[in-house]
Amino acid sequence: MKEKTAIEIDATLLAFAQARIADGEYANLDEVVAAGIVALRENAAEIELSISGMADEIRRRLQDPDDVYIEWNREDVFRQLDALNRRDAAE
Repeated sequence: MKEKTAIEIDATLLAFAQARIADGEYANLDEVVAAGIVALRENAAEIELSISGMADEIRRRLQDPDDVYIEWNREDVFRQLDALNRRDAAE
């Protein structure tokens, strides 16, 4: 179902949209606006999926034992990483 509405748009955005129409990418301004809204919806879904994935990974990592984490010590961090790498390689 289509709804008719009126919007105000910045002149530079209108010029951009009109250029897309002139290039034949879209038939009219309605199609340009609809494509922009669809792109926003898809982008929002991708962001939500990424955030959800990060939250899942954080929750998973919170279940890891403390010995898999390195205590941050600015002077000693590389030595600690090397020790962990050697330990992992030996396993």
